[in-house]
Amino acid sequence: MIGIISFFVLIVWICLAGWLTAVINKRITKRLPPGSELRPLIGIALFPLVLMLPVIDEAIGMWQFKRLCQENATVYIAPDAKGRTVYSAGMQDVAVPYTWILPIRMQRWRYVDATTGEIIVSYNQLYASPGWIFRTFFRGFAREPLLFKGFYQPPNILMGKTMFKELGINYIEPPKPKNGGSQ
Repeated sequence: MIGIISFFVLIVWICLAGWLTAVINKRITKRLPPGSELRPLIGIALFPLVLMLPVIDEAIGMWQFKRLCQENATVYIAPDAKGRTVYSAGMQDVAVPYTWILPIRMQRWRYVDATTGEIIVSYNQLYASPGWIFRTFFRGFAREPLLFKGFYQPPNILMGKTMFKELGINYIEPPKPKNGGSQ
């Protein structure tokens, strides 16, 4: 089923690229003298460029995503973490600035000491969306990029209670807010 949908999306994009090429070609070549031999050559050169736009924007976004993955490859663990009791201070989901071609979100995970509130463990996860061309013309077909896996977390990180057990940290559920939910 995915193959049929992918084939349909590919056919639609080829037709759309042909139409966009014709529109762009008409605007460019109207400045040329009638009968100019450049008119068909411009269209022939434009079509592959327009056809490759979804790949080009994702290639640029892939470079940005890989750079962000390198910057967020570490997990912070406090030197005196062993034996401490922590709870999740929540996750902060933020849009990474200057990633408009391929939007990237960062989820910041923080675990704090139950008595002092000091950050004991923290790390970031990254999520990338498809490129702007694919999002514009094929909204709803894909949730991550076509060229690479759009999820990253630091390598060798254990998730959940296993992570804390391995580190010798006691994990508890976050405290409930006082006064009926308002602080």
